[in-house]
Amino acid sequence: MKADQINEFVFGDYVLDNDTHMEVLASVLAFPTASAASEVFNAFKGSSALAANGVLAFYDDVLGQYEYFILSGTRVGLLVCKSTAELEARESASRACEKPLETVAGAWPAAFSG
Repeated sequence: MKADQINEFVFGDYVLDNDTHMEVLASVLAFPTASAASEVFNAFKGSSALAANGVLAFYDDVLGQYEYFILSGTRVGLLVCKSTAELEARESASRACEKPLETVAGAWPAAFSG
């Protein structure tokens, strides 16, 4: 990450109101240029298709978690929703993650540009 010259990293850790066994990890990385941010985003994206709102969203079967990647200008955002019981019970994230993450991920590009 140092080679990519990230100038800012913001992190938050939350619990879903509608399912308190689900933890949401949120982070935003700010890069010096939009092309640097795009390069990192594309590394995560690979050949996957973006949703209509430009968000890369998928469920990781191996880790049992939802992952949402957002690109806006010089910033890359990441939202992860997973079970708080993942280590003891090998519990996967519930579908309760989907709607809140879709709502937040869709709103982030406007917030990033402001």
